Amino acid sequence: MVRARYKIDASPLFRAMKRAIRNEVSEPFFRIGTFQFTWWEALRMREGGRTRKVPMIHVTYQGKYIGRIEADRYLAGSGFDTKEARREVAEQIKLIVTHPRKAAAAEATVTLKASGSPRCACCGRPLAGVEDRRSGVGMMCSRKWGWARG
Repeated sequence: MVRARYKIDASPLFRAMKRAIRNEVSEPFFRIGTFQFTWWEALRMREGGRTRKVPMIHVTYQGKYIGRIEADRYLAGSGFDTKEARREVAEQIKLIVTHPRKAAAAEATVTLKASGSPRCACCGRPLAGVEDRRSGVGMMCSRKWGWARG
């Protein structure tokens, strides 16, 4: 089966996840709505038989694997009913990974209006402070992920 591929600039989310790993976050994930983006490293063979680690981001939607992001492309999984549904999800993913801070802030605003208790997009803990609720990311996660406050 040939996977559907979509060009995507995920470098902002890749950079943030790499910073989080350097700051001792063992398994970084980023959750927006029912999407979850999880860091993963695969071993790939090089010429000469040596292996190297290749960073990827696994994408799940409502707890179901829907594809992965490698370097500059999203490789859609097989769990879609139609091409249109796959394309629509790819566009949503593109918006989230190219602007993760904006996506977290928007999600916090929507959740605050709906249920009154937004959660951090990086760790899932409830957001208590005004600035935390505005940004969608808690103070400690902002530091660990390398995102300036304000």
